[in-house]
Amino acid sequence: YTPNSGPACGSRSQVMSGNACRLAAENLLAAMRKEDGSYRTYDEMKAEGIETNELAQTLAALGCTYGQGFLYSRALERDEAYALLAERNA
Repeated sequence: YTPNSGPACGSRSQVMSGNACRLAAENLLAAMRKEDGSYRTYDEMKAEGIETNELAQTLAALGCTYGQGFLYSRALERDEAYALLAERNA
């Protein structure tokens, strides 16, 4: 499966974005691999710099349960972060 590459659909651009996705997945798996060859558990996985919904969905599909990034919020001071969380959990 390759993501929608826009109006070009079945052309070379779809292969390029498919290769980018494959390379991103390979890099993510390499980052998840521990020194002993096993992989981090879901609870051990955290993502930073999530800026797009596509990236958030990919990370979620790979089992990433914690993340942060501008997709969710700009950087906040402590009091602002607390108020945001209190509002969302009200």
